Amino acid sequence: MTHAPIVPSTPDVPLSPPLPSIPAVPAAPSLAQRAHLELRAGDVAAAARLFDQHLTLRPDDARVWLDWAKAERRADPAAAAAILQRAVATVPRDPYLWHFRAACVTAANGKAAARAVFRSAMEQCPDSAVLLCAWASLEADANNADSAVKLYRRAVDTDPTDPYSYVKWAQLETRRRNFRGARAVYEAGVKNVPKIRAVVLYAGYAQLAANGRMPDKARFLYMRGAEADPKDKLIWQAWACLEEREGNVSRARELFERGVVADPSFSSNWQGWGMLEMRAGNLDAARCLFERGTRADPDDSANWQAWAQLEAGEGNVAEARRLYEEAGERIGQDARAAVMFLGWAKLEADLGNVDKARSFYRAGSIRKRERPQDLVRLLHSWAGLERKEGEAEEARRLYRRALDLNERDHRTLHALAQVELEAGEVGEARSLLRRSVKASPSDVLSVRGLAEIEAKHFAEEGGVGRARELFLRTSKQMRKPASVIRAWAGFEEQQGDAELATRLRCVAEKRSN
Repeated sequence: MTHAPIVPSTPDVPLSPPLPSIPAVPAAPSLAQRAHLELRAGDVAAAARLFDQHLTLRPDDARVWLDWAKAERRADPAAAAAILQRAVATVPRDPYLWHFRAACVTAANGKAAARAVFRSAMEQCPDSAVLLCAWASLEADANNADSAVKLYRRAVDTDPTDPYSYVKWAQLETRRRNFRGARAVYEAGVKNVPKIRAVVLYAGYAQLAANGRMPDKARFLYMRGAEADPKDKLIWQAWACLEEREGNVSRARELFERGVVADPSFSSNWQGWGMLEMRAGNLDAARCLFERGTRADPDDSANWQAWAQLEAGEGNVAEARRLYEEAGERIGQDARAAVMFLGWAKLEADLGNVDKARSFYRAGSIRKRERPQDLVRLLHSWAGLERKEGEAEEARRLYRRALDLNERDHRTLHALAQVELEAGEVGEARSLLRRSVKASPSDVLSVRGLAEIEAKHFAEEGGVGRARELFLRTSKQMRKPASVIRAWAGFEEQQGDAELATRLRCVAEKRSN
């Protein structure tokens, strides 16, 4: 007879009392985490000590080397470069450490020193497309286009799936006006780069097509980019701007809406959509969109600026001032706001409040992390105010500051030439206008100003002939030379040759049709 197994009954109480519940103790922050907390508190020195302690224990932690160098770079690029020199000695095969070291060395010591860093980097990381592309960009910025092209070609051969090498190369070819070459680079990129990573390629290629007056091709490329990544807010913004330029306001509105759905925190789409409504006369809608943009990112000065300009344009000066004041309180020191301060200063200058305008120009000129082109605009405008107020020396100083940021800015070169000419410094004005014409041959004001100086002050040295040669050469360089030919006609009229002036105006009329 088989007996069923005896199963002990489950006791009503546990055989032993359970351990008491102990609340989990959060792990103490690591040295690196504590360093980041110190950075948020603004104590870079304390953060540096903690980073150093962490790296003494973990010298191979490339991420922390980069974080430390980035924290130091704002105040002292040379100190950041020294940190990264230690980093690459410890982690020699990390291309990103070398890349950032080259950027810090460029800021501290110039492009020649950075070039030496790239040579050392390639010995350690010979197959890094990241380094090749960065080195190529340095050569492109140094106007060594042929060297840059060779390096970009090596980069895409090393990693045909990296989109940024193609984009940077195509942008260089565009700047060289080699549009066929740029199209070929983009075509190679969209064939080789996986679709999900190719959005930046489609956007760049579409922009090239749009600038070349091929809107249908641009639309097709934007559509391909949006298909590749529907959440990419930049592709929707660029496509919307194209449609607005083409007069398709309803379609542009739809695309901006897609952009804000893709990323409601991206304030540029709110600003672009608001500008569209403002231009369409829908001012209440524009105000609403600008307000949404300021809530999406209070540090983005573009929405504050656009909203304040709308109110100033409608005569609501008090409201415009209120918006500028609120923006000034809410925008952090690290945010880019030079253009906003420029708008605020111009508002006060137009109202005759010169001292207030100066204070806002000054506030915009000393902020951190501004783009050079924005600072150039602000300094140029400030110099114009000083010139109007009769402060020629201060205007000269501000124009020089702008040229230190961009020595090829033709508007600043032309304006400073006028200051020098008014002061009787004809030779200096002539030199500045020559630089302006070289930087921008299509700048008619500089061409005409230089021609007038040659004819008026250097006639005995062949100045009139040089002026005519300048007009002829410039008209051949321009795709649409009608404006410079009209300026040439005015020059000939001043020289007393009415018949030649008439013929030139006829030529200009034909070229403008």
